[in-house]
Amino acid sequence: MNIQKSYVVYDWMVRDLKLKGNQLVLFAIFYGFLQCDNLWKVKYYHIKDLTALSKKQTIKILYELEDKGYIEIFEAVDNSFEIGICFGLINKLIKL
Repeated sequence: MNIQKSYVVYDWMVRDLKLKGNQLVLFAIFYGFLQCDNLWKVKYYHIKDLTALSKKQTIKILYELEDKGYIEIFEAVDNSFEIGICFGLINKLIKL
């Protein structure tokens, strides 16, 4: 898997979704990958390469984003996560 080494933070992620810190970083990474595909199967070490977050921090933030309804975790096994973004909710919340 070729992992991009950069990501974009859009103003609506901060303004409308009220994301900040590591939640903002992880969401921006996921959003970048998931604009083309509905699901992204990612290994923990790919996230670590981009963020330097520990596995515990990453898992905590993933579930926080899921609790907010911004992502859906379809499968979390050992060091792998299958993640989708809830575009319907996101599109209702953002004010472009």
